[in-house]
Amino acid sequence: MFEKRKINPMYFTGLIFLIFPIVYAWGDIEFPFIVGSSLLFGFFYISLLYMRNPLYEKVAWFYMLFYVLYTTFAGNIQSSLFLFNLSNLLTWHYTEDRWTYRTISYILTLIICLSWAIMGPFTWEIVVFMFVLHSFALFMFYGGRQEVAKEKMERQLQEQNASINLLIAENERNRIGQDLHDSLGHVFATLAIKAELGLKQLEKGNLSAVQQELEDLQATSRKSMMDVRNIVNQLKFRSLEEELQGLQGVFEMAGIVLQIQEELEVSYLSPVLQSNLTMMVRELANNVIKHAEASHVYLRFKDLGDQFVVEMEDDGKGFLNQTDTELVSLRNRLSLIHGKVTIESASRPTLVRLTLPFRKE
Repeated sequence: MFEKRKINPMYFTGLIFLIFPIVYAWGDIEFPFIVGSSLLFGFFYISLLYMRNPLYEKVAWFYMLFYVLYTTFAGNIQSSLFLFNLSNLLTWHYTEDRWTYRTISYILTLIICLSWAIMGPFTWEIVVFMFVLHSFALFMFYGGRQEVAKEKMERQLQEQNASINLLIAENERNRIGQDLHDSLGHVFATLAIKAELGLKQLEKGNLSAVQQELEDLQATSRKSMMDVRNIVNQLKFRSLEEELQGLQGVFEMAGIVLQIQEELEVSYLSPVLQSNLTMMVRELANNVIKHAEASHVYLRFKDLGDQFVVEMEDDGKGFLNQTDTELVSLRNRLSLIHGKVTIESASRPTLVRLTLPFRKE
């Protein structure tokens, strides 16, 4: 099936070398055959960039291999260099990460061509030249496949991070929705009952009772306004305990085992310190979930008297190429409160330590 798609022009540049088999066959009795077969090679090569039909792909692929072998044996050993075109297809178009009929037939054809270069009537300079060029082609083939595999892993990681972000957002929405349901639902039910009682007392002419119900309505309304303000404030500030409870759920959704070790009474922490800790721990957790590929995480809190230490340790891949740019936002945040962040172990285990000034309240 034909698929309209944008193709990199680099795919087509190698086809200009099809002129050489035609030039070599000039004046030969097989000249019309070479011209026709070369044009057919170019047609099949281009069509494979746009076609997705298994049978057609097999026919086109094996024809191109036959063309390379025929022109190599019957024409010029340098025609084997058209395997570069097939290598480009394997590397960048099909992006195959396993052995298929294409990769196997490509390797076999390359072996046949190099064997012919050794056993055929060629000078050693030609043989060395062929081996150098084909070795370069194999190196490019291997490097290209590694690059494609890396890009594929990065796309999968981005998709996984997007899913995790959605899970985190969904978890937060559920928490907010539950808070609103628990507080406002009760308030509105109370207001409805009070209003109904006031109407009944009004029908009976009991004005003092009506006044009492209206005062209760006013008090309930004021209290509900305070509850709503508290909910809004909680969206801006979460205690460390609430954050740790949320982290347990997030790590569980990501398939990571989280173990928390506390050596202090969290209630002694000042609101400012708790607010900063909440954001820092959340950032550490997001880094582990998105990048570490870990299965176990240990989060430790330590009271050292005038200092408060947070350690996050995981069994993931860690910081592969460590520079001074890691955890920049954490360093900036800690510098505002005269704290610091250090990477105690770069990988397996990865251990990051936050040190903050500690003040009890």
